[in-house]
Amino acid sequence: MLFNLNLKRRYKDMAIYHFSAQMISRGKGQSAVAAAAYRSGQRLVDEQTNESKFYKREVQPETHILAPEKSPVWIQNREILWNEVEHSEKRKNSQLAREINVALPIELSQQQQTELIKGYIQDQFVDKGMVADIAIHCDDTNNPHAHVMLTTREVSEEGFTTKNRDWNKKDLLEQWREQWSAYANKALEQAQINERITHKSHADRGLEILPTVHMGHVASDMEKKGIQTERGAINREVQKHNAIVYDLQKYRQEKQQREAALKLQEQKKKVELTPAEQKIVIMAKQIIGDTPTMTSIASYRKSLEIQTQKQKQAIESIKTQNHVVSVAEQAEKQLSHYEKTLEELKGKLDKTGLFKRKEKEILRNKITEVQGKIPKQAQHLAQCLKEANLVKVEEIPFAKKNLNKQLKVSTQKLQENNLTSIDQKIVLKQTEEIIKQQVIRKVISHYPELQNAEKSLSYETAQKLNNLNKKAEKIVGIDSIKSTIRARNRHIEEHKNFLQKFQVSIQRIQRVEKYFEQLVEIEQRLQKIDSNPLLKGKVLHFGKEKEAYDHLLGLQNKYQESLKKEGYRDKDHFIQNRDTILSNVDLKDKTIKEIEDLQLGKHQGGYGASTEFLSAIIQGLEQARNQTRGVNPNEKQKQRLKGQRNELER
Repeated sequence: MLFNLNLKRRYKDMAIYHFSAQMISRGKGQSAVAAAAYRSGQRLVDEQTNESKFYKREVQPETHILAPEKSPVWIQNREILWNEVEHSEKRKNSQLAREINVALPIELSQQQQTELIKGYIQDQFVDKGMVADIAIHCDDTNNPHAHVMLTTREVSEEGFTTKNRDWNKKDLLEQWREQWSAYANKALEQAQINERITHKSHADRGLEILPTVHMGHVASDMEKKGIQTERGAINREVQKHNAIVYDLQKYRQEKQQREAALKLQEQKKKVELTPAEQKIVIMAKQIIGDTPTMTSIASYRKSLEIQTQKQKQAIESIKTQNHVVSVAEQAEKQLSHYEKTLEELKGKLDKTGLFKRKEKEILRNKITEVQGKIPKQAQHLAQCLKEANLVKVEEIPFAKKNLNKQLKVSTQKLQENNLTSIDQKIVLKQTEEIIKQQVIRKVISHYPELQNAEKSLSYETAQKLNNLNKKAEKIVGIDSIKSTIRARNRHIEEHKNFLQKFQVSIQRIQRVEKYFEQLVEIEQRLQKIDSNPLLKGKVLHFGKEKEAYDHLLGLQNKYQESLKKEGYRDKDHFIQNRDTILSNVDLKDKTIKEIEDLQLGKHQGGYGASTEFLSAIIQGLEQARNQTRGVNPNEKQKQRLKGQRNELER
């Protein structure tokens, strides 16, 4: 017994497999409503007995109702759902529902457990036509489990129809059991958990654990006195055998751990920089003055551009100043020219004879013209000197010489800096590529399926996947990302179907309300005729009045038939259904918000990443795989469609 206890203690924290199925039937004195109330922890009224079923629980179970696409809206109401199941079964020993009980892997988080059971139930049962009522019990943290009640009848837009006897096949149960271990193991793998479960027996797995035999009090007393018995000998052999089996299992686990550690070391080596890469990174560090990263490189490159721009602006400023000084120089030369011309004209005028009146007149006119230009040119020169920050004309040659010297020095410095920055940019560009490749290699080291994709995997995709892992604080499996996207899309589709059904139900309510309004109006007019002998007599004796009366009867019958087609027996039935549907108005707003949160990844277990972000990762990975295999995506699509056609032909 001590040996058995030690074994339990040794393996009590491992993932366990439990999957059982049973029928809930009237023949056993059971009620579908009572069973649903017990499992969900909700108060439900049984319409058959008008009793309120309620079983108080310290921890409220997490509940979900999953239904096929073409199910009516009231399916989502647990009380209506199971009362309708009770109404649809007429026999005293009818099978009301099928229930499965499964143990949820304790290694998974509550959100992961929920995603696991919902995905499994959706694929294995709901997609086959069943309605599933899930109740997840987590009151005992060491024993999380789920109760799932499944309907036995198929469901349509009108409600429950015929029973599907194929769901009772034994081989289908074996399939469900096997699939549960497959789904659970996939969830454990995606969560980076090494534990696995199996639906197989120890014998099937080659690890046959032998049972001990019952000792009995006589043999036990003899063993206590030190007298060995035949039964005691058998049990000792069994214990030795079982100990070897478990030691073998422990050895295998330790071997796996050692192999994982070696694999991790190999992964680290693959991520490490080569000597040539290290040399380039060291050069980049000397250039930047800090450990190079994509951000620091971009920042330094920007500082180089700013520095170059400042130098160019300084040169342009010198050129502008030089131009201003040159303009001042030209203004001074022009003023000197005017003054010299004026002196020459005055000299000619003095030398011209008294009798040469016409020539003197021409010279006087030219002198007047030049005298008019000199003040304007002097004013222009003063303005140019002011713009050139000069006081005297004599400063112009020195200013020009100094500016030319500054221009030469600045231009030479810019050229030198350009040559240096070109070298730096080359090193930084190489360092960027090294950093990108390191990120790619790091990502690939965590994903065996990407081992051959180092040359084809883009840095953008690798960085997104790397950031996702950092945010999740673990290595998120590619299948897990795909599963998350599928689960989100499935939930979004479920929510959209609910909203669509809700809208259809609202339109149906509005339509039926009009039917009732018209019917009430017609019945009032008919009652008015039937209760008035004079009007009744006219109907009996005059064709026109009879025709109008028959028309009213026809309309009455038409609206009554329309109400039957809508599925309502009477107005009370309609009001009850209308109130149930209208009570979901708040749920509608909540559903719209839930769709937005799902798309943006604002829910537990979503890694905090939007569906668009996750889809971009998967798309990038698929492109890398296609390039690695040398497969054109369009050609791959053609091959897939061709394969589907061949399958259909077979």
